[in-house]
Amino acid sequence: MLASEEFTLQGVRVDIRTARIENGTLNEIETGAQVVAFGSLIEGVLKAERIRIKPLNTERFRGAVTNIDLANKTFILRDLEFQVTRYTQFKDESRSMERHFNFENLRSGEEVEVFAVSDGNILQATRITRRDTDAGPREVCAASSRK
Repeated sequence: MLASEEFTLQGVRVDIRTARIENGTLNEIETGAQVVAFGSLIEGVLKAERIRIKPLNTERFRGAVTNIDLANKTFILRDLEFQVTRYTQFKDESRSMERHFNFENLRSGEEVEVFAVSDGNILQATRITRRDTDAGPREVCAASSRK
């Protein structure tokens, strides 16, 4: 295999010849990039079907949602506008534990934790987690996605 057709991830060879790349391009997969690879492990090689590139400049926000715009897939949290994309992940960790939680289920006043990356004038939400209102203080802080 050519070097551009595979890489090593945590000691496992990853074959990317047929992988769909999410959140970026093949050229962005380089040493130090954070990626998640999905596929089958065959004879010690992960045959990747899908590779998600994780952004390195992630920030974390928490608070109550306001001004949800379903048409533009945006909402306001702590006076900041967030854009939901097709790659935004949703998780409900509130008492209701809604299994199929998504943007259409988001309601004004709900407490959420949002991980987002800046795209110029707007923050793109990479993950939205619904929380219970009494689950701790509201905060805004930067969090590195590097480990």
